[in-house]
Amino acid sequence: MSENRSYPAFVTVEGKVIATHLIEAPNRGRAVNKMLQWFWGEYKNRLGLAADLVTVGDPYYEVVFEELFNCNDKRNNYLDEQTLRRVVEESKGVLIPDTRSHVHHNPRRSLKRSKRRREYRITVLPNIHQSNTGIFYYRVTVTPQKSKGGTVKTKRKHRDIRLEAKTLPEVVEEIKTRRLRSENKTTSKIKRRSLKLLAHLSGMQKLNLDDQSYFSSILEGSKKQ
Repeated sequence: MSENRSYPAFVTVEGKVIATHLIEAPNRGRAVNKMLQWFWGEYKNRLGLAADLVTVGDPYYEVVFEELFNCNDKRNNYLDEQTLRRVVEESKGVLIPDTRSHVHHNPRRSLKRSKRRREYRITVLPNIHQSNTGIFYYRVTVTPQKSKGGTVKTKRKHRDIRLEAKTLPEVVEEIKTRRLRSENKTTSKIKRRSLKLLAHLSGMQKLNLDDQSYFSSILEGSKKQ
């Protein structure tokens, strides 16, 4: 279990700090979540939106610019002025403060990219793709291919479902929790085996001998990479 750290947090209204807290959490992302829960419980909607009023310090320099910097991640939001300036300088113009107006249920972020990045995706596991921004997608078959007499009557169609997971083990758990296999219009046996393979390749669970034989070509390919 990760050891907790201390994070200073503030509620500021019209330039005046009206509340201060020292949040205990294992990382800044969790500290932000704790502070937001307290803020919503304490003030409801009386003061305004948390994005305008709440800041959480970054005493351990967890918010740093990198190529896959995620502007939507809680860890990278609710920044104080000092952290905001530092990260903008580190990015050398890639990131700028987000001054856009709020959209309903979509609060303004602390930072945004000065130019929108073009997204591309790579296959990291069977049916699992990851974008250059670090986002995972689960590909499902929404229309199976149908053939008759060697002629394709219906072409196979896919859909990519965006995941919140940040790691491959979390990908497997999210697919289970959200029951995303039900979106996949393939046979139940294929769906079960597909998730087993994901769990195996992400280091969560070993395949039995029957499944190892079934996925032998994929497993051999993964060893060569």
